This record gives sequence, C-alpha cells and structure tokens, in this order.
Amino acid sequence: FDGGYWEKSEELFNSIKAASFDDLVLPPALGEELQKDLPRFFAARETYERYGVPWKRGVLRIGPPGNGKTHAVKAMVNRLNVPCLYVKSLEACDGENACIRKVFQRARHNQPCLVVLEDIDSLITDKNRSFFLNELDGFASNTGVVVIATTNHPERLDPSILDRPSRFDRKFYFELPAADERLRYARRWDDALRTEM
Repeated sequence: FDGGYWEKSEELFNSIKAASFDDLVLPPALGEELQKDLPRFFAARETYERYGVPWKRGVLRIGPPGNGKTHAVKAMVNRLNVPCLYVKSLEACDGENACIRKVFQRARHNQPCLVVLEDIDSLITDKNRSFFLNELDGFASNTGVVVIATTNHPERLDPSILDRPSRFDRKFYFELPAADERLRYARRWDDALRTEM
C-alpha cells in the first residue's frame, strides 16, 4: 500500500519467497520464539473464541537497523499461508486517516491476514495516531488480523502504542549481536564465499 493505492510488487514477492529463518543469525531463544509465535496464534482460533478473547494480535519488533527485523518478518510471511498487506506509506491526497481506513478494511476482508507496518514510528504521527488506534483496537472487528510493526526508534513511539496491553502485546527485541552471533555470521559468510570459489 503506497500513496493511497494497492499494487502488487513482484520484487517484494520474490524477496519474501527467498526469505528463510535459516538465513538469520539470532540468539537461539529469540529465533525459536519468533518461529513459533504466529503459527501458534493462527492455530489457536477456537481457544480464543471459547474464552471470548478477541482473536487478533499486535507484534512489535524493536532494535537497531541491520539486526534482522525485516528479514524475520519476510521469513514469517513466507512460512505462513495467509494474505499479507505491506504498508509502505500512509500519505495520499485523501489524507492519512482515509489510508489507514483502507488498510484495515482490506485486512478485515482478507482475514486471517498479516498487516506489516515497517518503521511504524515514521508512519504513525501525532496527526493520525488517534485514528490509527481506533482502527487497531477494532471498533469494527479485527478478528484474524495480525499487525506486525517494526521500529528502530521505540523512544519515538507514543506510550499508547508502545505500552498499552492488547495493542502490541508481543514485543521482540533485536539487540546488537553478541560475540557468538558475530562469529556465527562471519563463519556463514566465509563458508558461502568458499563454496562460490
């Protein structure tokens, strides 16, 4: 979604199809939980409904650039068999609120569905935050809608997004890699270069 319109992107589709958790070097506990979280959520619809809990999810991936947030999103989209709506911008001639409405209307129509908001700190502003939160909270039902957002700058997010339970109730922190992860990454590149020679 960009400039108020939906369009298919072959380039994005191909990059998602090529993405795999095998290509990520993450702390083992983080990698394991990332791979289990959303498949577990999508498999639990009956449990949510039995207990009267809204079957929706907000996931926030936080950390400095270059630590695997985007690749992890693509790898999960590749693994799950649900529609994905990627939001590139919310700017359009009919206004940001209209764009937010279009995104959530499409998500509800295609549920179960993933909505990806990369760099949410630049997409959601003081001007459109209230409208976004109303759509996210689901005055209209957001059954089966999972919003995955990434940010390099959590300090720029309003507490109503960052700290309010039931909005982004799962947070994954992509910290700078420790020495062990750096070594694994370097060895992987070394192995890849040797096989190409």
